[in-house]
Amino acid sequence: MHADHQLASPSGQMELIRTFQHELQRAAAESGQDLASLVLTVAQMRVAARLLPVSGPNGMGFLDMERELTAPDWQAMLDRLPAAWPQAWRAPGATFSPVSQPLPPGHLERLRRLALATHVKKGEAADAVSPMRGWIRRALLAASGDRALSASIASFELCQLIATAIDPTEAQHVYCAYGMTAIVATHIAEIRCVQVTLDVEEGWLAGICACIAVADDLPLIVRERDPLTEPANVDQELFAEQESYDAAIVFPPVGMRSRGEDYRSLGTNLPQPGVAEGQYVALALARGRRAAVCLLPTGFLFRTTKADQAFKEQAIRLFGLDAVISLPRDAFPSSSLIQVAMLVFRPKAKVHPWMRQQQRVLMVDGRPERERDKSRPSTIGRFSTIRDLADILQHHTETDFSVLASADEIAGHDFNLSVERYVLDSQARRMRDLLANAEAVPLEDVAEISRPQALLVGRDRAGRESRETDVADRSDGVLLEVGVGDIDDAGVVRMPTTSVPASDELLQRTRRARLEPGDVLIVIKGSVGKVGFVRDIPDGPAWLASQSFAILRLRRRGPIIDPAILFRFLSSSMGQVTVQSLKVGSVISGLQMADLRRLPVLVPSAEAQGAIAAQMSAIFDMQEKIQEMRQQLIQRQKTIWPEMDAATPENAIYSGGA
Repeated sequence: MHADHQLASPSGQMELIRTFQHELQRAAAESGQDLASLVLTVAQMRVAARLLPVSGPNGMGFLDMERELTAPDWQAMLDRLPAAWPQAWRAPGATFSPVSQPLPPGHLERLRRLALATHVKKGEAADAVSPMRGWIRRALLAASGDRALSASIASFELCQLIATAIDPTEAQHVYCAYGMTAIVATHIAEIRCVQVTLDVEEGWLAGICACIAVADDLPLIVRERDPLTEPANVDQELFAEQESYDAAIVFPPVGMRSRGEDYRSLGTNLPQPGVAEGQYVALALARGRRAAVCLLPTGFLFRTTKADQAFKEQAIRLFGLDAVISLPRDAFPSSSLIQVAMLVFRPKAKVHPWMRQQQRVLMVDGRPERERDKSRPSTIGRFSTIRDLADILQHHTETDFSVLASADEIAGHDFNLSVERYVLDSQARRMRDLLANAEAVPLEDVAEISRPQALLVGRDRAGRESRETDVADRSDGVLLEVGVGDIDDAGVVRMPTTSVPASDELLQRTRRARLEPGDVLIVIKGSVGKVGFVRDIPDGPAWLASQSFAILRLRRRGPIIDPAILFRFLSSSMGQVTVQSLKVGSVISGLQMADLRRLPVLVPSAEAQGAIAAQMSAIFDMQEKIQEMRQQLIQRQKTIWPEMDAATPENAIYSGGA
């Protein structure tokens, strides 16, 4: 395995990581130990290889291969390691803890050989040390058994991008928070040769990182603490708000919820945000004097509640938001499910809000899956990997997939930081320019917009909630709920296939939300942008729209005279491109109501509107004929191939009857 260290390609490194992890997993299965304990043992052994290499009066040397490593020998080394531990490194409490229970005979020797396969002597293979150590660190952290940590092991390119964002010098000090930044902390400490402080909550992880720092001779201080609740200096000489660094990097575990701490004690004085991610932005801003980088799920970018808007406005204007980068999913090789964005701040340039009117925030769409404009010459070539992002970030310039957005422009979008809102493809740009040069008004000026509320279903005599039933099962006492599947190919809403028992309370609550002929429905959750037109509603149960829709009802004396015109605009290529440019969400797409209200609608002349309405009426009539022909087709098929009993009249053609 040692000879394979020279493999620096990503595929070669990943294969070595998998081999290393497989050996550890097999050892865990055979010994009954958990993976984290075994990884910590291997990390300790790498330290012993450096600090206790040869035999002496106090016991066996780790590199002494003439005899097998036994449990007493290893325990003796663990007892000697604290005294040999370099004073420059602060050791977390878990650094020297033994495994939870003795390993079976022979397993310690197997782990020693695994540790020796990753041992790099000081000065050995100088040109290959960085990639070699890089994959060793990834293998140790990814094999720990922590799924969240394993899935977010940053790629070498992402580590380089973060290093470019903070651009530290040797005299500076960098702060990293949470275990997700462990690989980034070790990378920056080695490649940039700067002092790095890493705060992690988990004792076993702190121990592993401390061992990595000593074994690889990295200027890395590891502290076992919660970055939010225990932010003070280890010697308690500084108050929390006084502990700051030249640069800070914060990457909290994905999905981590707010625990209610008053993070304003960190010294930012930012208003309370509406979501937990704001805490970690505040932590990065409090710790980084010159630069602050925060990696967060993309959901944080598009949230625009009043609390989130107030928080983002102050963070942008007072702490100098410099760039927002939507990262590709393969930025984390172990998982394609994590979609995160990187926010870069320059807090040193703190000024009053009125002095930031000319501030420009670099918005970069780093997702390779998004189609780019091939017709325009690119300043750096077609986007391929996140390596290209470092050049864009460093030069802070616009390209085919990056733009500079002013603070006022961001405010106009309710401080929605989704890069898709600003970095448009060629078609979206063309549609935007067309609307800018035409007579267009916000959708809320054209139609009243409402969103259906959750339905309260009826209850049976036993008090149990009734389930939705098929329309055929209930002819009265029900409401029919229109779903996305009830919209036909021409966009006409057909008879709903789902019914909901109608209690008195439900009938009262839904009185204003019932659909009427002429209503336009637009999907705002899931299949965003699909549009339906309610042409008529037959006598019988009332129709309601599901929560996937927003209901658009034309305003009286508004600029558009017929709802079919609004339907046609929204379903046209111009309307669809405009709608798609506003959708948010990385897992389930959505359309925010504030964006829907502002959506620009093209208003044709009165003469053109009359012509469009007439054509749409003809199209709907044509669709009705098509529906009738489909029903006739189904009936004729039944007559030539019986569906039911062979004695039915339809089967006469097969029995020879008249």
